[in-house]
Amino acid sequence: MPSNDEFSLRITIGGIEVPEYEKDGLTYVESNLFTPVSYTVPTEELVDGEIEKQRWPVTPYQVVITTNPMSEERYYEVKVDGGKVSGIVLDGGQSKVITGFSIGDSVKEFLFSLPRFAKDENDRLPDKSLAPCIGSIEVKSWKFYWLGPSWTNKNTNDYRQANKKDCFEVTKGKFVMMTTKVGREISHSSHHPYKQHNMKKKTSYLNTVTLTSKLRVKYLMGHTLTKMGICLQPLQFPCTSSSLSKS
Repeated sequence: MPSNDEFSLRITIGGIEVPEYEKDGLTYVESNLFTPVSYTVPTEELVDGEIEKQRWPVTPYQVVITTNPMSEERYYEVKVDGGKVSGIVLDGGQSKVITGFSIGDSVKEFLFSLPRFAKDENDRLPDKSLAPCIGSIEVKSWKFYWLGPSWTNKNTNDYRQANKKDCFEVTKGKFVMMTTKVGREISHSSHHPYKQHNMKKKTSYLNTVTLTSKLRVKYLMGHTLTKMGICLQPLQFPCTSSSLSKS
């Protein structure tokens, strides 16, 4: 697993650690779309004025951060495809499984997915500098200090899945990139202690000061990794057969 003096980073599927591969100083994992926990989701594409409907496979995954026992308290910022998706404060000797996007009072899955179709010519990532980050999961460790508690808007999360045109800017058609899609709701807080403030919650702000370390994992399709000369290892599921279910 990629690690440094402060923490380690793992990617899991169905709670099973995904094998990691080192190549040219980078760490890779396979974004397998055909696992026992994979399922299919509907997609639509406008072709010659007609809407074509299909079902595409997706796979839920998790991000696991484990701090070294002697590490100091740090703020860990999690980014997927260049977009911030989570932040957590951890002390030394702690571990956190981040299962998905925090959106309002709910958490929705991280999904390995093919890039979505572009809606039109103007449908692109809002920040072009994010394009090289497509297909990556990064965790940064920050020194920080606490600010006072305050009422703030609930997390609406402005993450936007990359589309085929965004990916083409990176690959130039040489290989198929994978992206992360927002999946199904996996948890929801039905009782909110501050329900009188419907769109607000009470939280403690923090201010990041110094970036102390970071780890990054790139995820690619299996056949792309094989072409890179990497020998793939199977996921060690108790049941090795995969049957995709409909969403």
